[in-house]
Amino acid sequence: MTTSIHKYKSYIDGLRAIAVIGVIAFHFFPKTTRGGFVGVDIFFVISGYLISGIIFSDSNNGNFSFLKFYARRARRIFPALALVLFSAVVFGWLFLFPPDLMILGKHVAGGVAFISNFLFWLESGYFDTHSIEKPLLHLWSLGVEEQFYILWPILAYLFITKRRGMYALIIGGIILSFSINIALSTSFIPGFNDVSANFFLPFGRFWQLLTGSSIAYYEFYKSNNTDGFFKRQSKKFSLINISFVDKNTVCLAGALLILCSLFLLNDKLAYPSFWALMPTLGAALIILSGQDAWFNQVILSNRVFVFIGLISYPLYLWHWPLISFTHYLYDDRVPSIVRIFLIVLSVALAWATYRFIETPMRRQTPLSIPVMIATACCFLMGAAGIVIYLKNGFETRYQKHLHQLVNFNATEASKFMLESKCFIGSANNVKMLENCATSPSKPNLPTLMILGDSYAGHLYAGLSVRFSSKWNVRQITSGGCPPILNLKSRFQPTCVELNTEVFKLLKDNPPKRVILSARWHLYKWRDIGSTIDYLRQIGVEQIDLVGPAPEWTQSLNRILYKFAHNLPAITPIPEHLLLGLKPELALLDDQMRDLAFAYKVRYFSPRSAMCNEKGCLTYVNNDSGALTSFDYGHLTKEGSMYIGSHFPE
Repeated sequence: MTTSIHKYKSYIDGLRAIAVIGVIAFHFFPKTTRGGFVGVDIFFVISGYLISGIIFSDSNNGNFSFLKFYARRARRIFPALALVLFSAVVFGWLFLFPPDLMILGKHVAGGVAFISNFLFWLESGYFDTHSIEKPLLHLWSLGVEEQFYILWPILAYLFITKRRGMYALIIGGIILSFSINIALSTSFIPGFNDVSANFFLPFGRFWQLLTGSSIAYYEFYKSNNTDGFFKRQSKKFSLINISFVDKNTVCLAGALLILCSLFLLNDKLAYPSFWALMPTLGAALIILSGQDAWFNQVILSNRVFVFIGLISYPLYLWHWPLISFTHYLYDDRVPSIVRIFLIVLSVALAWATYRFIETPMRRQTPLSIPVMIATACCFLMGAAGIVIYLKNGFETRYQKHLHQLVNFNATEASKFMLESKCFIGSANNVKMLENCATSPSKPNLPTLMILGDSYAGHLYAGLSVRFSSKWNVRQITSGGCPPILNLKSRFQPTCVELNTEVFKLLKDNPPKRVILSARWHLYKWRDIGSTIDYLRQIGVEQIDLVGPAPEWTQSLNRILYKFAHNLPAITPIPEHLLLGLKPELALLDDQMRDLAFAYKVRYFSPRSAMCNEKGCLTYVNNDSGALTSFDYGHLTKEGSMYIGSHFPE
């Protein structure tokens, strides 16, 4: 018998459209839809609803087959995925440097194996490649869904056929997964919180898919009038029957929750946490209200929304690699007109994929030869990704004199900063802060304390060598958090709390000298005066203010490659370069020098030490020719040593 779960519901495609529009708007124009990332949460609810409905219906009819279930998933997922992965590899081969192509190969293999979310979690860290530079980052959500599809059909089938408590299974699963979500995103369990793990891993996400499953379970038993077990089970749902509630009210409440989550949430929150309840419950209420609700019938079932919903899967697959690869090729932020063009191109590619690949494939039986070929192509791309990874991105694509530039590995080059436990991520590790302030390595020497964000942290290696004989050099630095009292940083949610702890510790153990440094142009840098006044009040004798470091529009090795790749092999890499240098920091350097003079503190300008009329220093003039920056501005260890050697006593 066929139940209502199997009937096509146009408003579900409309809801898919809302989800994918939110995601695309967030990725291309994040300031317009700050919470657009919740589109993924909406997709999770829809997926749990549709898949569970199929499992319940087929199991009831005696038609459920694990082989056919996973074959249908392959028919749905693999054809479009194989095409996008192939396109990504071709582009990567043509344009990506070996370390970047190597990582792409790993992500291609992870995408095929549906473990992308685990890979991205393991890679996450402060100096991890920016998300925009990972063309397959969006496949993390596909990994979560497929991991759910591996576990859930087995459990659902067993509980249905054994006539055990499916209701208890779903509710228990939601409670367990949601509890993990809260524990990972908060300090509910000390030492257990890990926001990155909570975002990427399935354990704190399954409750969203199970929310969709609970609706499918409710609708299935409500629509079945069979005798025996299922009829008896349907009585359990009398308490949640919404027939007495206006469906329009339920639906509009769901729409309002989604609307609020799209425009009120932002990517600086510890997400998912409690915040994910908004889009998850919003999607659930819309689905629960059914096709007859006015919003679903008139708005979500509109032809435009239905069309976008139908192409939502290939649209989701195509849009992120396009913006990611375009960003890779641009010197600076991708212009708005180009972003608009990329959106149009994404829609065009999605339509073509839907029309010429997905639609013909859906007409095939799940175990047909075309489906098997598409599946084989997908696994072939996974194998290609493994080869690319094992071959280190094929440096042979480039001339030998460019190998040092194209093989530069920013992750390896940044490790020297992360080795220090006093380069910290949040204010939660108070004991660690105490050790940074009160455990001098050389107790007989006066303490020199470095404070600030990562642009202070990159100075530590050089300054600790420069002043090792006269000072006990310490640091308390944190990415995205400048040394400005009571400043709320959009990059570090715990910045105010962290600085409060830091300055309390300094008051109890005042160092003799403090060096203040940050990526100043990102903050209200003139407020540094409050910090200077406070440090003087607690007895700090000498204060050094470090101005802006040179910055490039892209990673320095890419800038140098653009300069050198069309030149003869005998042309040396320029020691100083203007190409790709951000000129606006020169004005900030002068303004900060004036501020230091007004507050009567010493001022050190990294630009003065590294730049001249020919540009800024690109590599340290030694046998290794080491670059001065491992990205757009953070100093390498060699660059830090160079700055340290020029720092005044």
